[in-house]
Amino acid sequence: MLLVASGVALAATDPVVRHPVGALLAYGAGFAAYVVACRRVLAPGSVRGRGVVATVLVVAAICRIVALPSTPSDDAARYVWEARVVRTGGNPYLTAPDDPSLAGLAARAPEHVAVNHPDWPAIYPPLAQWWQAAVVGDPPTSGDADAHGDADGARDAVPGARVPTSTVRRLKLSFLAAEVVLVGLLLLALRDRGRPAAHVLVYAWSPLAVHATASEAHHDVLAATLLVGALLLLERRRLAAAAGALAAAVLAKGFALAALPVLVARARRAPRRDRLGAVGAAALVVGLLATPFLARGGGLLDSLTRFGATMHWNDSLHAVAAAVLPPTASRALMITLWSAVAVVVVRRGAPDAFRATALLVATLLLVLPTVHPWYLVVLLPLLALEPWWGWIALSGTVALTWLVQLEVRRTGVWTEWPALKLAEYAPLAAWLALVARDRLRARGPTVPRGLAEAPPS
Repeated sequence: MLLVASGVALAATDPVVRHPVGALLAYGAGFAAYVVACRRVLAPGSVRGRGVVATVLVVAAICRIVALPSTPSDDAARYVWEARVVRTGGNPYLTAPDDPSLAGLAARAPEHVAVNHPDWPAIYPPLAQWWQAAVVGDPPTSGDADAHGDADGARDAVPGARVPTSTVRRLKLSFLAAEVVLVGLLLLALRDRGRPAAHVLVYAWSPLAVHATASEAHHDVLAATLLVGALLLLERRRLAAAAGALAAAVLAKGFALAALPVLVARARRAPRRDRLGAVGAAALVVGLLATPFLARGGGLLDSLTRFGATMHWNDSLHAVAAAVLPPTASRALMITLWSAVAVVVVRRGAPDAFRATALLVATLLLVLPTVHPWYLVVLLPLLALEPWWGWIALSGTVALTWLVQLEVRRTGVWTEWPALKLAEYAPLAAWLALVARDRLRARGPTVPRGLAEAPPS
């Protein structure tokens, strides 16, 4: 009841960019209820049964229904714009939204004025582009009342509100359909691992999962669904199918690439025929999804490379490195750190694919130069299988970044607040310190080999 009530309160503060303080209070209340529910469900000997699972799923559905009417983020404007370009036979990886060659399309597309970074071509991978092109319709005709925002631009301060209502609805419903599949896959994974099905609550009731998908219409849930499906196939020893699903996940959002070392670790122990099948399946998926854009001129990685080299926002370990090293060196150090973890995963063989992937995705989030709240959506499903409390806590404290909107409204400039970032990451840092301490205690003192083998006196 508290979780649903907080969702209603959060919807009442919509849009977040205009009411960041009220939205944060509503979100915080819901997150507190969510933590209590997680503790209850994850406790040994907790309540179980079909009735509990049904309650979890019904409440999860209600939370998303409440969030559906909310204004999407400005990313939705870019999704829709790039879908229009794809549907007209163009290549969004080569032509930025403000390209003069697209002026005719821009005049008919109400979301065009709300696209963020209009001088940047597309950054999202091919599967996301095809998905959005399939969901988004043609631009509304001139004067279509379905378009958000009035003619005098009264709502221009809320870019996502410029996307036509019916288009937003189709986008959100398509993402929620993927989320239904994701929850089903999590239930299968929990059953395979002998865990209570009610643990799906860790994902299904997550306020961040609800807000990122049903409210703001971020498409990260597509990659999360495909990633969990790939890991489930991998655990069931279907290497080729897992490789194909993982390739599709990467082409939905690049974060899924973090699971590649897990696939490599499993493939090393598989027969040669299975390894060739995995390579073939991945190549087929990449070819089917990427070749049409390559035929239109390519450019698939141009904006992604530019983003990784120049942007930073809400980073953690990368911020520490950037404070003492030049930008190129700090990014190289972060790549090295993540690669070291990947090497360890490959050498150990990743006996638990879900746990190893959770470790790699979590490490990636620590080393990235940019971490928006919705980036955690790829990790959240894995927390239902590996309930790491530090990361669950971050899914709540990450909403503190909303307060920066106060500065944006005052100055028009995105500026990080160091104190805010410290408060955001402090619970995760404390949890990581406790885990490290417990690991050291579990190993005990090191005894020299000669003393360990000497007989008692």
